[in-house]
Amino acid sequence: MRLRSDSRTISPRRAMASVVLAAISVLFIRTVPAIAKHKAAQQPAQQERQFAFWYEDWKPDTWEKLQPANVLIGVPANAVAEIHGKGGNTLHYVTFYQAKFGNVFLKNQEDLAAVGFHTPEGYLPSAFGGENNYVLCSNSQELRTRALAYVDEIVRTKKFDGLFVDNTYLPPATTQVCDAKHAHVTPGENGGSAYVDLLGAVYSAVKKANPSAVVMINPGNPAKFMLQSHGHTAWDFSDYTLWESYGYASAVGAGHDRWKQTIEASFDLAKSPNAQRVLALSYPKTDTEALYSYAVASAFGFRYTANLGVSEQGKEGAGGHYGIFAPKLPNLIGSPANPPPAPGTTVLKREYKNGTCIVNLGQSDYVVVADRSATLYAENGSSKLQKGQRYSLPPGKSAILKY
Repeated sequence: MRLRSDSRTISPRRAMASVVLAAISVLFIRTVPAIAKHKAAQQPAQQERQFAFWYEDWKPDTWEKLQPANVLIGVPANAVAEIHGKGGNTLHYVTFYQAKFGNVFLKNQEDLAAVGFHTPEGYLPSAFGGENNYVLCSNSQELRTRALAYVDEIVRTKKFDGLFVDNTYLPPATTQVCDAKHAHVTPGENGGSAYVDLLGAVYSAVKKANPSAVVMINPGNPAKFMLQSHGHTAWDFSDYTLWESYGYASAVGAGHDRWKQTIEASFDLAKSPNAQRVLALSYPKTDTEALYSYAVASAFGFRYTANLGVSEQGKEGAGGHYGIFAPKLPNLIGSPANPPPAPGTTVLKREYKNGTCIVNLGQSDYVVVADRSATLYAENGSSKLQKGQRYSLPPGKSAILKY
């Protein structure tokens, strides 16, 4: 037998050595992926993200109160080390829409000339009101510089795991062009488009500082958020998008219940590939309201959270942070296992890895039949259901079966 290489004849002994080496190489190639696969299988799975807001002082028992949340939003800097030590992540609160004097983005009255949004009527006041509270010019070169320096400090120095960007740009600044004399990043661009550009620069800076960091934005209702620039939207520059006042608003009286418009918009957004990037923030007052809002959000495939703190728990007033509900809710894990409900559906039903959520939007009772033994979470608390056992779910109510 002769093996040819570069047209030269190889001796039988060298040929045999080549065959042995080739066999060893094949064995090595086959074995290394198997070893790597085995090692990968031994690695613990990445913890599923569970979100919670916290806008109050951090205390020794706060972490336990917020379980099973592991991504905590709005926490103070002095909580970061403890949260990291417990395996959690932190998102720093920031807004690039507005600022009051004494803020890192707006120092004083004179500083408005560098970063304020100016129109023929003067500097735009914030849509949220408040003394000396002004809209920031999203197109200001100086604001861009300050924003990027701020990101570097928060992510690199203070070790936050990303940003929660509140108050995504609001009218009328979205359609107007700032006429201030300060330098603009893109001269002539309206505030809404410039904001998308600013968000893009911030997003890139966050990822450069920490590729695994998270950026979450709050446009209010993402189903109605239409700002875009150069073919991009804010969806392109965020990992998650908040839907604030999902179903229940932080208001008293009739303004508290927003379910009609929320469910109508949810049908549309649930069909979007961005659905699982939506975090529904509801403001329930009771455990029953919390379960209902959680079940609806889960039925549409959205993530869910429902607290900002505890200082206003039980109080009847607009803007109330109504309390902590996450520890009492059944924890549905993983992504939905079946398609979202179609518009016009009167019973919302969605399967998860460890359970099923059901919401009855109809006018009559819906009979839930357990296809296996499960714990039923409903308006009156939790109870055990055996396989084949039935539960009658009234109109306007929700239930979750957890296996």
